[in-house]
Amino acid sequence: MVKKIVTVILILLILASVGFTVYGIYTGASTVETLPRAIIVICGAIISMIRMNTPRGRKALAFYEAQYAEQIKNAFAWNAKNRKQLLSALRLYNEDALDKAAKKLIKLCSKCQTTDDGYAVYLFLGIIFTDMGLYEEAVSAYEVIIKNGAENATVYNNLGYIHMNAGDYDKAEQSFRQSIRLDPAEAQAYHNIARIRFNQYRFDEAIEQENKALSYEPKMRQALSMLSIIYNKQENKAEADKYFHMAVAAGEDAEALKNTIKRYSSLSEEEWSKEEE
Repeated sequence: MVKKIVTVILILLILASVGFTVYGIYTGASTVETLPRAIIVICGAIISMIRMNTPRGRKALAFYEAQYAEQIKNAFAWNAKNRKQLLSALRLYNEDALDKAAKKLIKLCSKCQTTDDGYAVYLFLGIIFTDMGLYEEAVSAYEVIIKNGAENATVYNNLGYIHMNAGDYDKAEQSFRQSIRLDPAEAQAYHNIARIRFNQYRFDEAIEQENKALSYEPKMRQALSMLSIIYNKQENKAEADKYFHMAVAAGEDAEALKNTIKRYSSLSEEEWSKEEE
C-alpha cells in the first residue's frame, strides 16, 4: 500500500513539473532556470519509481556461486554461458520464481557432460519440483542422480521426504537409512525417521531418533520442538518445558509451538492416526 501511495505521489510530481514547465513556456516566462529544475525533478522521480518497483535485495550471481558452492562444485566449469544459466536459475529459485527457475534448469539437462553438471541441475530440479508439489517429477530428478552414481546423503534425505509426505513410510525410511549410511552425521535424516515414528504413535523410538539428531546438531529447532511435543503428550512436564525453551531459543515461534502442543496433547491414539492421514 505504501509503495502504491508513493508511486502515485511521484507520478503527480512528474505531471506537476511538466505542467509548470509547459505553462511557463506558454506564458513566455524564462525557462533558463525552471527547465533544468523540472528535468532534475522528473528524472529523480523516475529513478525513484524504477528503484522502488525493482525487486530489492537481488544479489549478484557470484553470491549464489558462493552460497551453493558445495552443491554446484565445478558444474559447467567448462562452459561459462551454461554456468551463468545455472546460477541464474538458482537466483530465480531464491526469489521464489520456481517456474522460471525450473525452465532454465530443464534447458540445461541436455547440456550436462560431467558428474558435477548433472548433480547440480537435477538436485535443484528435485528441490524445485518438490516446492511446486510436483512430487513424481522430483523423484525422477533424484533417480537420475542415483543412476549416474552421484548420490549422497542429501539426495536420499530429500527423496525420503517426498515418500514420507506421500504416506509411504517404508520407502521413506529406506531412503533416510541410506542417507545415514552415506553420512552418519546427517541430523536431518534422524529427525525425519523420528517424524515417522511420531506419526506412528511410537514416541519412545521418536525420542531416540531425535536425540541422535541433536547429538550432531544440538540446536536443531525441529528436533527440540518435537521433543517438547512428545514429552507434553507423555505428561513429562519437566522435560517438555526444558525442550520448549530450548526450541524457542533456537528460533521456534513460541505461540505456534504452544498451539501445536495443545492440538496433539488432546488427541487419542485413534484420533492421532486420523490426524496423520
